[in-house]
Amino acid sequence: MTHKYPQLCVDSMFNLKLLIPQASSTRHRMYHFAIALGMVLFISGCTTTSPKTSQDQASRVNALNPPPLSWQISGKLGIRSPQKNGSVTINWQQLDDNFTIKVQGPLGQGSAIITGTQYNAEIKQPGKAPVKSNNVDELVYNSFGWSLPFNDFIHWIRATANPTQQINHVSYDPDLNTLSLLEQSDWSLEYSRYKPVESWLLPGRIKATQNETRLTLLIRKWTIL
Repeated sequence: MTHKYPQLCVDSMFNLKLLIPQASSTRHRMYHFAIALGMVLFISGCTTTSPKTSQDQASRVNALNPPPLSWQISGKLGIRSPQKNGSVTINWQQLDDNFTIKVQGPLGQGSAIITGTQYNAEIKQPGKAPVKSNNVDELVYNSFGWSLPFNDFIHWIRATANPTQQINHVSYDPDLNTLSLLEQSDWSLEYSRYKPVESWLLPGRIKATQNETRLTLLIRKWTIL
């Protein structure tokens, strides 16, 4: 006897349908039904995908390979704002929550060393008494006249988002799959010039913009500590 097997078709609404031929006996009908059920399960398993949501996209900012917690950079920080314009050389060492930042240049009015944590910082400048504060952002602004969103920047500098703040927008380089644009805490950040550093790809240029203020960080050297 020649068996007629179920046939698969697609209707005008792109739904899968199975055409099961009429069988002459109960055993043959069960045989055709078993084949049809197997085809449906196989197709369902091949075509099911998980939808991507904005939350899925935002979670990619913090990569599967976690960014280094202890690192050091050296480079140049350019500042353009209604209050200040210019640049400083910068050497930033981060050991978990503790930092040592050395700046030198016209905007720093000479050299300065900032040490501590986000909530307990001290700045030292030649010929001046050390100044302490529990807010490093205010400490930098009061000392130099320009601001650095420090609590965010310790994350942004490694091309990751601040996990405690909402992400407004994020996009990626299609070739390297690296972060290219991040909008968070009312700042817009553009990333470029990535370079391999041990097991990471880390940015060599970061441009952060908020209203009329623009910070451009050019990183000459990355060191993982």
